[in-house]
Amino acid sequence: MVLFFGQDSTTFDFTWNSSFFGDLTFRHQIVHSHLFDKLSINLTIIKGGGRNKMVEHTEENDRQYKPKLGKTLVSKGYITEEELEKALSEQRVRLGEVLVRSDRITAEQLHIALGHQKEESIKIGEICKKMGYIRSEDLNWALNRMKRRLGEILIEIGVLKDSELQHSLALQKKSSQDS
Repeated sequence: MVLFFGQDSTTFDFTWNSSFFGDLTFRHQIVHSHLFDKLSINLTIIKGGGRNKMVEHTEENDRQYKPKLGKTLVSKGYITEEELEKALSEQRVRLGEVLVRSDRITAEQLHIALGHQKEESIKIGEICKKMGYIRSEDLNWALNRMKRRLGEILIEIGVLKDSELQHSLALQKKSSQDS
């Protein structure tokens, strides 16, 4: 049985038959908190086995905690939440969208290329090159645009100064060394 609670939490129950314990029912919950940049996975035995217990697994347990750069920039007042969201959405843009936004291809050309992609299972950039819509230089440019880091994007859109970025990176580094 799968139940969804909002877009940031998924909870489901499952039953497992154990020759030692009999039927065990587990509740598995995955929660992602955008506010705290944290992923929690909780596993609870809710029926069977004679005892209820909960195991919590977080990303922080797996690696040394390092605060997210965006969270640091917002907390220091260098950028707003809205500016952060705009930059993060820029990082999630797909290749075809980058090519259209930069006028290297038209929306119609992208639509045609996507149709070919369904038939051929080839990467969209290669299809656009094959169809003569773009050159290798255009593809490389677009791929490099997609690799930009958060700080680069914020500076590029004019909401962050390089000195503010460097200060926040130093704070981030210091924070991860302290933990």
